[in-house]
Amino acid sequence: FPVTISAILITTDGEVVDNYDASGLSRKQSAVGGYIEYVHTRLGMTFIVNEEGMMLGLKPNMLASNLAEMLLLGNVLIVSQEEIEEEDREC
Repeated sequence: FPVTISAILITTDGEVVDNYDASGLSRKQSAVGGYIEYVHTRLGMTFIVNEEGMMLGLKPNMLASNLAEMLLLGNVLIVSQEEIEEEDREC
């Protein structure tokens, strides 16, 4: 059975969507608008961003950037590292 990844989606407009279904690559890519990149912070949080955000000129995501304590561009997913590892094991 597939693993369900529950994430928090933060848009560049500051909209926060709790319990976003980020199961599978296509849902993650759809949320961030392209190829994904995992960003791990020193606080132990894991963010999924568009890996081409700078090249595409995506807007800064101020709310997510404040949480990550680093500049993040475009829509961002916040996920639990444990769920990502579990999903990877299922593939």
